[in-house]
Parts: sequence; structure tokens; C-alpha cells
Amino acid sequence: MESSEWLTASDIALACGTDPQTVVRHLGRLGLIGSGSAPSEMALRHGLAVEANDYAHGAGLWHEDVYALLAATGLEKTAQVEFEAEPLFEEEGVSAIERARARARTAPAEEPADRPMAGAGSHVAGVGSQVAGARSADGPYVPGADRYGFDQVIATDGACSGNPGPGGWAWVDELTGRSGSGGSRRTTNNIMELTAMLEALRYADTDRSLLLRADSQYVINVVTKWGPGWRRKGWKKADGKPVANQELVAALLEEYEKRTAETRIDWVRGHDGDAGNEEADRLAVMERDRQ
Repeated sequence: MESSEWLTASDIALACGTDPQTVVRHLGRLGLIGSGSAPSEMALRHGLAVEANDYAHGAGLWHEDVYALLAATGLEKTAQVEFEAEPLFEEEGVSAIERARARARTAPAEEPADRPMAGAGSHVAGVGSQVAGARSADGPYVPGADRYGFDQVIATDGACSGNPGPGGWAWVDELTGRSGSGGSRRTTNNIMELTAMLEALRYADTDRSLLLRADSQYVINVVTKWGPGWRRKGWKKADGKPVANQELVAALLEEYEKRTAETRIDWVRGHDGDAGNEEADRLAVMERDRQ
């Protein structure tokens, strides 16, 4: 097979007018997904996928023949996507996601007037920004890397029934469809939101640019504003009271501050049709309901 035939979940999503998470779910219905969003043994055995350990923690790459199989599940190719014939595994130091993004080219289309641009800062918080919607006003879902220009785009969310009460947390890699989630029988909403972002940071590569997307202004403020100040004051708030969830906040700051690549956090309006946010919310609620 030619290297140009191998596709990321993001490539397939572009061609099918959907998001990578939906692609992964449909591949799962076909028995082609194993652990996480990695190809199953059957997919590998039949040459429908290859393992790509340098790409998003081994999420895998797919052969174009999966389009025909996906059509049987109701997910059809709607856009013409051209792929440049360039080697998938090239010179050392060039990430596979950069090569994958360079391969994917869609037919020309008008750019929405309100299309968001990626920030240039090393660590930036887009709190209050409403540019994180995953659907343009006149088109289908656009995967995060193509919309924002980041190597990694991860949505996070937490859910809790009662405060305290049973809760769940989740993160979703918007480029590959991979996800992580968990929960607790007795917790708080803030703990679940903090945990979701902590686990997302632990999953992400520290030396590749990252956009985190969350609907909790609390967790964004903790990371980018309040947390460093609390630490300087010996984990005391402005009123002198001790900071809640100190160990969790400290761990979150440590993961955030050790990143070497550009990092940005955008606020997303929750329950507003954003594909990444909705998927993270669905997984968090599912974990909450399991408790």
C-alpha cells in the first residue's frame, strides 16, 4: 500500500463531514477498534489499519478502504479529500500529526467570518472567549487542528449529581477520538472539573502545542490565575481561608507549568452543540451514573 493511503481519524472526519469521535464510534461498531481508539487485531490483520506509535499515543492510522465499510454503518464520505503522496514516517523530529495535517486538503470553501485564530503566547487562557464552537455557521464539524492550528486539541468536562455526590470526569482528544474518563461515588463538581484537566495534561505530549477546551471558568481560573497566587501565599485564599482541594490544584499546576510547547486554554459554552464539549460531557455523565 502507498503511504498516501493511510488516514487519521481526523482525515476521515473531514471527508465524512463529522468529527473524529463519531468516526471512532462507527469503526467500533465494525469491530475495528480495540483499546481506546487503537485499531483492533482484526483491523490490523486485514490490513485496514497500522499502528503508529509516534502518533497520539498509538491511536493508529486507517486505510482508505474503511470508507466503504463506514458507509454500511450510515457514515458516508461527503467531501472530496486529496492526499499528497508524501512518506508517512519521514525525518526525525517531525511529528506524525504534522505530516497528517499536511496531507489533508479539502476542496476550497468560504472561510467563516468569525473563524477563531490560535493565540501566539506560550501559556494563554481564552477565558470568556466564545470562539471554541466546533461547527461553523455554514458547514459541518471541523476538527480542532484544522480550525485552530494546534498539534493537540483536548476537550475536558466534569459532572456531579449533588455537591457532594456521585461524579464523573472525562477528556476527549478532538483529533484522534481517544478519550479518558473516571468517577467517584462521593465527590464535587469542582473536583471532577479539576481532575478532567489534570488527566488531559497527563495524556498530552509536553513538547507539542496544546489547546485545552473547557466549559468551567472555575478550572481555567485556577490554572491560569488563582492557583499560582494561592501557592505563593502558602495555599491561603485572599480571605485567609485554606484552599480547597490543595493537592489536586498543586498537581494540576505542576503538569501545566512543566509544558515546554505553546499551551492555550479556551472557554467553551457548555451544552451549546460543540462536538468536543458534548462528547466530554456525555462521557463524564456516563461515569457519574455508574457510581
